[in-house]
Amino acid sequence: MKQNNISKWTEEESQKFLKLYQTYGKDFKLITEQFPTRTYNQIRSFYYNVKKKTQNKQKQSTQSKNKSQRSQNSKKQNHDDSSSSYLEIFEVFE
Repeated sequence: MKQNNISKWTEEESQKFLKLYQTYGKDFKLITEQFPTRTYNQIRSFYYNVKKKTQNKQKQSTQSKNKSQRSQNSKKQNHDDSSSSYLEIFEVFE
């Protein structure tokens, strides 16, 4: 039985999950097999939490873009690299 690891996901685990997600999609059972310290429910919850967070950031980004286009086109927005990689991946599989 797997150890119940309730610690925060590391960047390494997140990247590993994203690569596996690109390969297996939502087959969380196969993905779980690659994480000896994470349970099926933790893997599935991680996916849905990241997806929700990504959709919220995407929505905020779109709202900010629209707002900034109205006020001034010369301002650039800063984006977190890890959240952009989440955005790209989840856009592909939706």
